[in-house]
Amino acid sequence: MKKETDKDVALNAIRIEHYFRERSGRGDIGKARRILAKAGRDTDVRPGDAVEA
Repeated sequence: MKKETDKDVALNAIRIEHYFRERSGRGDIGKARRILAKAGRDTDVRPGDAVEA
């Protein structure tokens, strides 16, 4: 397997930044908030969902 160089890391960071900038322009914050507001409303608790304190 090829070892990732500093150049590879920098190039990947630029690509990721470009992707998120492009994607953010297409986002609909209101729609996302409506989806998140409904998340989990009609869902029963399933085994394994409990959080240990």
